[in-house]
Amino acid sequence: MGRRACLAPLPADRAVLTLAVSRCWGRRGGLKPADVPDLQVLRERHRLTDEALARRAQELGVSQTWAAFLRVCQPAGPELASALQGRLPVLLDAARRDGRDHRALLWRARLRNAPRRAVWMLRLLPDVYAAARVGRQGGDPRAALRPWGQPVSGRLSLSAQNDLIGAVNWWTRLLYPRQSRRGVCVPRATATYRALRRYGHPAVFVSGVARTPTGLTGHAWVEDDRGVMESYGEPLVRQRFTESFRVPE
Repeated sequence: MGRRACLAPLPADRAVLTLAVSRCWGRRGGLKPADVPDLQVLRERHRLTDEALARRAQELGVSQTWAAFLRVCQPAGPELASALQGRLPVLLDAARRDGRDHRALLWRARLRNAPRRAVWMLRLLPDVYAAARVGRQGGDPRAALRPWGQPVSGRLSLSAQNDLIGAVNWWTRLLYPRQSRRGVCVPRATATYRALRRYGHPAVFVSGVARTPTGLTGHAWVEDDRGVMESYGEPLVRQRFTESFRVPE
């Protein structure tokens, strides 16, 4: 999350739309564990004040939703645990009061990027197909990932990284609509890793685990030779998960 790239919304829109509106107006009306730290990172990194965020929410017509989201999205807040389980009335009621379709808001915010996204989605078809094939094989993916880890020289600009990663995200949502609860981190990371490598960026596929109240949870993400990638959109992944393996090693 840094300077604005071609496919990335403004920081204020990432907080108001991508976090608050998409959560509160979704079918579950709940939060995800990463929402609290992600909001904090957005605020600190981009110096987003309460006044600026409230003003943006008002411009978008989602003031009630934003206020309810702030009320709930507090570390150790009394309503946070319920919000993580979904269907918290305060979030659903706020969404109804605003009476807006968050999907339309998201589409309008990104509409001017549609031509670039379409081009990148076509370019990345080989990578998405290869990732799906790895997923169908199952088991340890390292053998399939290693051939794509040949040394590369140079790197993609932040703008190109955002283009590529945004297109992979769209493919992932389109191809795995029923895996949202289980997670789509593996096909997303696999396709992103292969595509970045193919376009000359020193990407690294990383797998990790975290201990939760229900047991161990696995996760996969992509880094590069400088560590966690800002353009990948998971700035706190190292704080949440312990690395199990990486490719290339």
